[in-house]
Amino acid sequence: MIREKALQREAPVVLVDDIITTGATLRQCVKALELGGANVVGALTLASAVMRDFDLR
Repeated sequence: MIREKALQREAPVVLVDDIITTGATLRQCVKALELGGANVVGALTLASAVMRDFDLR
């Protein structure tokens, strides 16, 4: 749940995660943050599974 006052509208957000496998968690986070008014500009992960043509949206 995103609290209304926690984010400034259109504030740039970079998601940080330890590992990305299918990308499902990051996609859901992007959806929730954008519904709350954030501007998700990217994601940073420390490790990833081999993926091709990955898109957060």
